Amino acid sequence: MRDDDLQERITRHLFEVLSELRVCVTRMARVLPLYEELLPEGAGPPYRAALTRLRGAAPVMLPGAVHLEMARDLGPDWSGLFRMFTDRPVALATHGQVHRAVWHDGREVAVKLQFPGARQALEYDLGQLDRLSPLTAVLLPGAGSVSAGLLAVLARELDTGREAEGQRAFAAAFAGDPDFRVPAVVAQAGSCLVTEWLGGRPLVAVARSGTRTERDRASLLLFRFALAAPARCGLVHLDPDPANFRLLPDGRLGVLDFGAVGAPHPPALGRLTRTAAGGRLPRIVAAARSHGLAAGGTDADLRPFAALLRSLTAFVREDTFTFSPRWVADRVNEATTPAMLTAARHLTLPADYRQTAHVLPALLAVLGALGGSGRFRDEAAAHLPGFA
Repeated sequence: MRDDDLQERITRHLFEVLSELRVCVTRMARVLPLYEELLPEGAGPPYRAALTRLRGAAPVMLPGAVHLEMARDLGPDWSGLFRMFTDRPVALATHGQVHRAVWHDGREVAVKLQFPGARQALEYDLGQLDRLSPLTAVLLPGAGSVSAGLLAVLARELDTGREAEGQRAFAAAFAGDPDFRVPAVVAQAGSCLVTEWLGGRPLVAVARSGTRTERDRASLLLFRFALAAPARCGLVHLDPDPANFRLLPDGRLGVLDFGAVGAPHPPALGRLTRTAAGGRLPRIVAAARSHGLAAGGTDADLRPFAALLRSLTAFVREDTFTFSPRWVADRVNEATTPAMLTAARHLTLPADYRQTAHVLPALLAVLGALGGSGRFRDEAAAHLPGFA
């Protein structure tokens, strides 16, 4: 069988499984386009065709079901809370959908509703995604840790009350900020969340058709937000899905979806990043051991891992750095060489680094898709404790 035929069969089967998902299909359809550049040569055409079919598989609640959910969460007289409510969704969320409306005081709002039975549907999806492990290993080697982190994020997003608390914390911390806007929470009841409306262009659109200035601006602000949030509000936004960030007409970065937030990254992350960016392999190996990233007592050759860390921190080593899909693809390839896979058997992931291990690859994928240039080292020096 020819290699291109094999790739097409693998891709078709991959998307057949994905199309059976009940609530994760929307997230996959949003995120997977970012990884197209990382695919093996020749996999692109069947991947794009299958992705088009996947987008059409996303579930939607019809108006009658929407009204029932609104009544369940906000009471039988829920329509009195709004001057206007659109029955058809304007966007799909991972576990539900978003409607545009006008609150009774005249504010434009977004109303996020959860699909009925979302928790049971997620459990079904987790079983379906387990079937993809051999396939993703062929198409995107090393994607397992990213998938595990994504699934943890998806599970957290089911708690709408927690999401409202997280959004209130970020909105208070960034109120009046010249670079960022977080919409205020207007109301929350049951699985219904009402927030101020946020316009702007999603980062997927900026990556596809934005000007160089727009892509540079979006990249720098996305990186700054990821680093600055812990000091501002004591929390980390754990879901760098490009649909959750919008470039506003005034140049600010709008931030959405706080269903997955967590404690700040490990305090030593800045020091480890600085050592990795320094470029000396023996020092990087020693730092990895001291930070608990190597199994105790092992004398294995960890230089491939040290070289990977050095490559991953290039954007904070150079005065000005330009991200690209090719740079991200090269890091994926570097992470899956035989030498690196051998070294990986002797690595451990401390509990306090697990969320970092999930967020960082996703953040770098978005930055790669944007292809922006900027002084990211200056941002790390200003906002990442221990780096300067």
